[in-house]
Amino acid sequence: MKIFFRILTTFFFLAMIALAYYVIDNANLAAKYSQEVISYQTVEEKLDTELKVFLDSVSFGIYDGGEEKTDSIEQAITLLEAHKQKLELYSYILLGMSTLLLLLSWFFMRQLAFLNLILMSLTALVVGLLTPVLSFTAFQDLPIIGQVVFKYDSRGILGSIVKLFETKSFFVAGVLFLFSVIVPFIKILLSLLMHFKGNSLPVNKIAKILHNIGKWSMLDVFVVAVFLALFALEQDGLTDARAGIGLYFFASYVLFSMLASQVFDIYHLKK
Repeated sequence: MKIFFRILTTFFFLAMIALAYYVIDNANLAAKYSQEVISYQTVEEKLDTELKVFLDSVSFGIYDGGEEKTDSIEQAITLLEAHKQKLELYSYILLGMSTLLLLLSWFFMRQLAFLNLILMSLTALVVGLLTPVLSFTAFQDLPIIGQVVFKYDSRGILGSIVKLFETKSFFVAGVLFLFSVIVPFIKILLSLLMHFKGNSLPVNKIAKILHNIGKWSMLDVFVVAVFLALFALEQDGLTDARAGIGLYFFASYVLFSMLASQVFDIYHLKK
């Protein structure tokens, strides 16, 4: 039975790694095509489109720039919707498989529950760091031409950190990098060391270190949320800010990490 569940766990994680790759790929492609679709809604592009469509209609088919422009817009919208649908599907499957693996571990193989939670938290963390956390659009309604977009951006945690370093906001970038990247990976590494412990490994000392780090387990999410909210509100005009898939996976990492800590306390330290 143990061998069967170990094989099953291995299969689950291989499938989850593949799904995580597709989630990251489709999330970034969706952000790319969102940028392209939004670019057609700027003042210059709207005026250019209207002019080309007008020339297309009065030239009796001799000039077809308007048709080409509208076709390119429709193609970008189609690709955007396709990647959004794939992103939603792969995300649901990935989170569903994670939940199913957790339930199987809890009811049939509790000694693997801690390891499974750590690996699930690692998967969620990587996806959360490499996919957009928040996207925002600064727009305004103008006479005649209607709603136009002045700025659009879609950022992930790592992209935000890089941007902060480029703008010389070293303190905020350092705090964000520390609590969103360094601390989570340290927690995962220490947890893996405790699971694959040897007789000489001071498990209790490592556990105390993890508990001390765990006191700050929600600060990373708080820092990300506050920073990105302020970053969006700084834009001119009206702003439409939307949470990205990365925020949900990063929150899933925090949840899996906290559950792993509880499981370790119950089935490892107290046995």
